[in-house]
Amino acid sequence: MYNRRDFIWNMLGTLFHSANSFFFMTIVSRINGLADAGILSFGIAIANIIYIIALYGGRNYQVTDINDEISASAYVTFRLFSAPITAFMAAALLLAFSYRTDKYLIILMICLIKCVEAISDVFHGITQKNDRLDIVGKSFFFKNLVALLIFFAIDFIFTNTLYAVIGWMVISLLFLVLYDIPVAIRFVSIHLRPGYQFATIITKCFFTCAFTTASLFVISIPRYFIDFMLNDEAQGIFGIIVMPATIVMILGQFIVNPVLNDLARSYDKKDIRRFIGLIVSLVLIIFCFALVALLLAYLFGIPVLEAVFNIELNSHKIHLVMIIIGASFYTITTILSVALITMRHTAIQLILYSMTGILSAFLSWFLVSSYQLSGGFYSYLLTMGFVFLLYLSAFSLYAVKARTKR
Repeated sequence: MYNRRDFIWNMLGTLFHSANSFFFMTIVSRINGLADAGILSFGIAIANIIYIIALYGGRNYQVTDINDEISASAYVTFRLFSAPITAFMAAALLLAFSYRTDKYLIILMICLIKCVEAISDVFHGITQKNDRLDIVGKSFFFKNLVALLIFFAIDFIFTNTLYAVIGWMVISLLFLVLYDIPVAIRFVSIHLRPGYQFATIITKCFFTCAFTTASLFVISIPRYFIDFMLNDEAQGIFGIIVMPATIVMILGQFIVNPVLNDLARSYDKKDIRRFIGLIVSLVLIIFCFALVALLLAYLFGIPVLEAVFNIELNSHKIHLVMIIIGASFYTITTILSVALITMRHTAIQLILYSMTGILSAFLSWFLVSSYQLSGGFYSYLLTMGFVFLLYLSAFSLYAVKARTKR
């Protein structure tokens, strides 16, 4: 059971980790301009997908592996292979898009940062599994705080987004080597054994990796069509309007993470009533906070964004409301996804996101081509609503089956 220490540090760490995209965007838009902010925003969206591939199942599966079917050493060794391979794939994939050199390098460096974070994640999983989520939160908090300060200082001095991103990369590496690894190996002894239990990890985590990758890909589909059909300035505006959605998504992360161990233990003990009760409670909490976020966004969102980014956004008020509603749908979906992962129903999630991806691609193509930037917002809202309904149906079905079997 998590305690106040875990909750506070996890909240602070997750807040800084997720909000740093907002701060980086603010810095770049103010110093370098809207076009560079658009490149940064698009790069982060691509890098988030690279991150999920590098995780290959990630901390949710690792922490809910309550019976240690896969050893900590196997998780670590596998991640040290998956992250570099994914980085190489990202470099090759980005070449296919024929971006100009500066755009290519900025996006690539952000992808490399996310690969480093993927390695950190496996050590965070070890620490969290030993009931020290507060240590993970401290890592997120201080790493992202220092990265933000370094990013700002470099960009302010050189007015160069690429240099600032390289500084961000250095900080991520330093925290991995000097903090995340030393802390984790205090709890378990790690022995690197290439190939050991790799087949098990590949088999057990395949669907988790596949549907999680698909989920982020689906979220980013409107961005891709904006990148293909419009320009970096439009991408910058879309990125700015999407930023407040992170408030709701951050809330979901720091509410779910402390409960992961409890969820796994409840389900392992076949206490299905408690398991379902925890999920329902999390969903209700997110719903209430989403209503508050929606009200605040409607009343104050646009004036605050205009003041922060120094750009006129009044015509995008309805778009901001749509983004908050869509983000709320997605955040509740992630909670239902964690429940299904704990129940080890992962294959169905790939099917659900594949269906959503097909719909989103069609919607984004049609709406962006017909309504330009507004079409991207329409597509985002409709896509998030659709995947929410699919997940709600799937969770309800499996929850009923679990209670019947009990």
